Amino acid sequence: MALADAAEPGTAVHLADMVWVEALRGNIQEAKALLKKALALDRARESPRRELKRNLEAMEREGGPKDWRAFLLRGPDAGAILELEDSDDPEKRYGLIVAHNARLRLAFRMDPARSKDLAPARKFYLAVCLDDFMESAEREGWPPFLRDVAAVRREFPHIMDLMTVTLSDFDREALDGTCSAVLGLYQLLAREGAVPKAQFRHLKKRIIRLRPSILDRVAGYNRVRRDPMMTYEDRERARDEIFGPRVGFR
Repeated sequence: MALADAAEPGTAVHLADMVWVEALRGNIQEAKALLKKALALDRARESPRRELKRNLEAMEREGGPKDWRAFLLRGPDAGAILELEDSDDPEKRYGLIVAHNARLRLAFRMDPARSKDLAPARKFYLAVCLDDFMESAEREGWPPFLRDVAAVRREFPHIMDLMTVTLSDFDREALDGTCSAVLGLYQLLAREGAVPKAQFRHLKKRIIRLRPSILDRVAGYNRVRRDPMMTYEDRERARDEIFGPRVGFR
């Protein structure tokens, strides 16, 4: 933050960034004071700072958020969901899901409970694994709400197959890292009351049960990918045998 302050002190963009930081900390009044300064420097009618002002006003009306957990773990906007139900635009729903999931992924990165047991390199690796998990689904255009545990349970093996195919270095270590990251996220969500603990337990059982079959597909596909004697057509047939027709290939 000190580097940012030295690089562009007093600009509307920098002040708006500081507003976001204070909002994460739960300091709504400090955030409002900084936002007032940012708006004085940026008078554009449709500025992102204007939207930030409306968000802060909504937070204040709701009495929070009290801290970063409340800010990041809040549910998707009810008004936006109602609007999507009346809309035929799939891009709007996609955008809402991606934005909601990004907040939960950031909460996973910031969770102080993880600091007690994990080395910094391991924490970073698991955060990357979680990002890869969601980005694989997002590239296909159908990411589940991370808060929707039933959808994640249902789609988990397919997302893992997508990761196996689209990530050139996906192996046993990456599989174990991804499983740990997904379970770590839902352990956080269950602990904070964002999802029922029973749903977390059901997801954990399913991941443990599915892991051996997923590992078999990972190993089988890596053998296909690394076999220099196989033609493109041979690889296509082998991939269909391993994964079935549902998984797309690049």
